[in-house]
Amino acid sequence: MQKALTLILCQVMLAGAQDGVVYLDIERKIVNYEPSLQRRYNPTIESSVTNGHIGYFTKVKIGTPGQEMSLHLDTGSADLWVPYTSAKICRVKGASNCKLGTYNPLKSLTYRLAAPNKFKIAYLDQSSASGDYFEDTVEIGGTRVSSLGMGLARQSTVPYGLAGIGYHHNVALQTWGNIYDNLPVRMQRLGLIKTVAYSLWLNNLDAAGGSLLFGGIDTEKYVGNLKVVPVLKNHLGKYDYFGVAMAGISVGRGNHDLSLPCHECWIRAVLDSGATLSFLPNDLAHAMWEEAGAKWSSNLKAPMLPCSRARGREKFAFHFGDDQGPTIEVGISELVIDSTKWPNASGKPLIGGEGSPWKGLRLCQFGIRNQTRPPYILGDSFLRSAYLVHDLVNHEVGMAETLFNATRSGITPFPSYGARIPVN
Repeated sequence: MQKALTLILCQVMLAGAQDGVVYLDIERKIVNYEPSLQRRYNPTIESSVTNGHIGYFTKVKIGTPGQEMSLHLDTGSADLWVPYTSAKICRVKGASNCKLGTYNPLKSLTYRLAAPNKFKIAYLDQSSASGDYFEDTVEIGGTRVSSLGMGLARQSTVPYGLAGIGYHHNVALQTWGNIYDNLPVRMQRLGLIKTVAYSLWLNNLDAAGGSLLFGGIDTEKYVGNLKVVPVLKNHLGKYDYFGVAMAGISVGRGNHDLSLPCHECWIRAVLDSGATLSFLPNDLAHAMWEEAGAKWSSNLKAPMLPCSRARGREKFAFHFGDDQGPTIEVGISELVIDSTKWPNASGKPLIGGEGSPWKGLRLCQFGIRNQTRPPYILGDSFLRSAYLVHDLVNHEVGMAETLFNATRSGITPFPSYGARIPVN
């Protein structure tokens, strides 16, 4: 029976590669470490009430023989990079200690040094990762990707590696005038997928994780039809991140909707799986706090509210594009984050104390933050409610409301390079 099951699983993985798709399970993890990593374009993207990170990770094997590790999945960056086994952060005793895996080039028969000392990523809070660019074989989703360019972080303030799957011209090496094929592009070049596109399904806040599908769409993971919005260029006229036009937010109150007031309703919102929370203009964020019953805590430096609000029936509708564009409803239950699930949490619930408007009540964090200037970010607190198809060839994003806890799969591969996202 075990041999038969193994044979079936192998056949499924091979069929996936032959059909032009690569399927990955992704797992929601809490990683504890001293706060240092902040997003490249925003110094406040990580929650100041946490010492660590909550994100979605996927398992890979790098090298020959394969060295197993879990990498943080990030649509907001382009490089796949891994911590070096002997990096200082991996040798320090403590909560982090690179427990999600490291890479040692001396233990791989297929390692090739590509650009020594050229891997450098600097963050706005002065944290960084640096080292070499190298090539090696990566096994991901049961599929082998040969000669993939990656960064080897010999120095890092982050105790885990990242799998950046954004636009390949954003790789850190471009600061040296060079661009290489990152993971999605390399998959397409090798014929593993037909076009540079992938679909993301995170599932709900209580789920252990979701899935990422390179080269195809899973029609059983969303409700209704996909609607497509263009990716917007940045102020320099270049495609950098998955920024789309968000036209406003309304809140459902039983049988009627109310548009939230905003001075700056039409914004370029970046869809970013590497961000735990979402960051919106001040007026929109404050309006959402008011509707949810959240208040800013100066002690925790976060918007807080009673955890019981997760049982509320309110739904925030995010509107994108023009009048015919997609609308994604996010239930308040997806925005109320239990304090026991934060990094480095004691495991004990957070109770409102003296002077708190919720004295004696169990408190949770609200998943929407305010921000005074662009870029505005729609992170995991929003993305869990949306099924997203990222098309990096045609610069489009397909959006539909996610089907939580879906148990079936209906995979449709993209038939050719540059094929458009199907909308019905």
